[in-house]
Amino acid sequence: MRFDAAPEHGSPSEFLRGFGAAFGDLIPAMRSSGSSVALRFASDEDDDAALAWAREHLTATETTIVLDQLHHVLAVPRIAEFLTHLIDATVPRLHWILIGRETGFLPVARWMATGIVSLPVDDADLRVDFDELRSAVISMRAPLDERALQQLHARTEGWPLGLSVALSAGIAGASESREALYDTLVDAALRARDEAAQDRLFQSALVARFDETLLVRLGYVASDVIAELTALGFVYDLEGGSFAYHDSYRRVVLERLDSLDAQRRARLIDKAAEALAALGRWSEGIVLRIRGGDPSRIADALESRGFAPIDLGETTVVRDALAAIPDEELRARPLGLALKAALASLDDRFDLAEAWFQIALDAAGPALRREIVVRFGLELVRRERPDAIALLEDETARTVEKSELDAALWGLMGTAYVAAQKMNEARAAAQQALQGLAEVRDPAQRARILHQAAFVALNDRDFVSAKDLATSALHVAESALNYDVTARALSILYALAIDVDDDAATSRHYLHRLAESARKAGSPQLRLYATLGIYELEVLAGDTAVIERLDVELRELEVFLTPAASQALLPAQALRASWDGRFDHAYSLLAPSAEKQFDDDRRAQRWAEAAVYAAAAGRRGDATQAMLRSRKALRNVESQNRWALRTHAYLAIATILLAHEGRARSALAGLRILARKGGPRFEALVETIRALNGRWSTGWHGKPSLAECLDRLESLDLGGVARFLGAIPLPSTDQARFGLLSEAERVVLERVAAGATSKEIGAELERSSQTIDVHIRTICRKLGCSGRRQAVAVAIREGLIVERRARLQ
Repeated sequence: MRFDAAPEHGSPSEFLRGFGAAFGDLIPAMRSSGSSVALRFASDEDDDAALAWAREHLTATETTIVLDQLHHVLAVPRIAEFLTHLIDATVPRLHWILIGRETGFLPVARWMATGIVSLPVDDADLRVDFDELRSAVISMRAPLDERALQQLHARTEGWPLGLSVALSAGIAGASESREALYDTLVDAALRARDEAAQDRLFQSALVARFDETLLVRLGYVASDVIAELTALGFVYDLEGGSFAYHDSYRRVVLERLDSLDAQRRARLIDKAAEALAALGRWSEGIVLRIRGGDPSRIADALESRGFAPIDLGETTVVRDALAAIPDEELRARPLGLALKAALASLDDRFDLAEAWFQIALDAAGPALRREIVVRFGLELVRRERPDAIALLEDETARTVEKSELDAALWGLMGTAYVAAQKMNEARAAAQQALQGLAEVRDPAQRARILHQAAFVALNDRDFVSAKDLATSALHVAESALNYDVTARALSILYALAIDVDDDAATSRHYLHRLAESARKAGSPQLRLYATLGIYELEVLAGDTAVIERLDVELRELEVFLTPAASQALLPAQALRASWDGRFDHAYSLLAPSAEKQFDDDRRAQRWAEAAVYAAAAGRRGDATQAMLRSRKALRNVESQNRWALRTHAYLAIATILLAHEGRARSALAGLRILARKGGPRFEALVETIRALNGRWSTGWHGKPSLAECLDRLESLDLGGVARFLGAIPLPSTDQARFGLLSEAERVVLERVAAGATSKEIGAELERSSQTIDVHIRTICRKLGCSGRRQAVAVAIREGLIVERRARLQ
């Protein structure tokens, strides 16, 4: 694989895009995804995503990579650092050959010391020494004496090209500097040619790199031009039928081009730019348009591609082009204004972007307006702006000619409605998008619309459709090598596997594929989503070794942790805290976030988890309040969905820990009914809760035992839950058993200790004496006592209630 860096690769984004494109034949997926990574590389100072993208694509490759002309890019610190880290990570599997005039920006000394590289070849190695020069002069039979030869060598410093020209043209030419020598050679070539022949030199220099196809597009006989330029020494062979100008010659040829009369210069630049654009080298064509300096032609070229250059990571050239268009020209170009808005959005200056978008919409005609609305709407939806709906609804009400944008507009509306929790409207919008799918030719756009429809179906709880649509989106996106949509489709399949099927193994499989796709897409946000999902799974499974590795990965991704992502970590962090018995800390992690959850499903489960930790920490009041809030949210949740099942399970555990014996029995009975349809993992959890209740309330060691149930959980990837339940201190002492008593039972015991009868206690508490006797029997059973006198004695001995005589005093 060979990549020849050029001046246009001097920005980080353009370098990465060119670097990815160079792998076209070897790794097509790297070429197709390089543009989106370059887009992020341009707007983000954190380069880990770009490095992860390159490493992921090169993982299964063993080849030699030649990087030439690196002096054009290595002066940019981010590019030099990227190459350094990539080489460090891929040797010795990949063999790298780096060629450039300057190596000071690379850690060559370290690489040599560690054996990564061989001794580098630099300018000194390529110089002709005096003995070699003398031998050459003798073989040529040139009439030079020893002194003249020494002067020639000193003036040229052994520079091979300078010596060659001096010996061919005569000793007088040897006094020229390197720059002057190139001037001389180019001027000589131009003087020897008529205007048509000169134009061949000018246009080939304008395009910089060319093959026969491009030369034919320029109107030339390709073989004649290649032979001519090769004989002059102006170009070199890139292999594969392509050629490139030597930088030093190209610089001089373009300087001579700029000195031509304006009309001829403009004609040559226009023709070269058109040829490049026709062959897909649009960004290079725009660079030539900027060189030509005609604002109208620059704007025309920009508008011909719409938002595609930004989506393909060609942001640098778009910025340069917009900067070359005067404000008065740009104000008459709605799409140009929208491009300016899109760039401002990439720079996180959305207030400015919003203003530009609005100006562009006010100036746009119907067809162009729809294109701008879809782009503006996408930016609003990504920011969860509620006004996205009004913008999109207004556009759907307009009458315009049918186009591919219609389906994209409806798909975007579906996701906007989901964010606003308007599911009826979301469902209708998704249906409209799918109906328009036949009009969409671009496979990447088709995949995105399928994913959006799957997202709507998932939130609409139409799980069968969600799975079918996500699977279709996955297949289309993978075929189009669109790893961003691939990862998003996998996120829906993961959600279905974990939240609907409760299938840990399949969930883990989808998440690892998602992480791989995210790295190939160069998306740190999607990579973070995958890592958070894997982290949650492994904490539930209790796999400490994997968790420690994920801790490191999460620290690397910390810069991308949004508030929402940080919130998503809390349940796993709370569960880990519970393993060490830090129940109070676990409760403090979860409780503040419970009411902020997206929907009632998550709100109910978060409060139920908080209730469990509060109860285990002895925070009875907090546990009771958390249970009330969980049950309130649970009223709006379907009883059979996975969130509801987990919530019922956690509420049952909290009820047991709060020693509400009657409620615990009722909760267990309900759980056993739910377990019939909850799957093997939920069934095992219910059986464990049942065993926990037996141990907690009576010390029962029946079959299966609590230890056996915990082992069963671990075998089902719920080892983390087993560690939590195993960390709960079971009541084994009299003092611990006293903690099993409810508030009402404690009050009754205190009254008994004070000498009150059941009738007196009942009258005080407004209960019947029979109810008080039931409480007393329950107290005796929990404390393992034969009667009320022994129960009072145990409580007084442990200092849990005040002795009756002391109270009477």
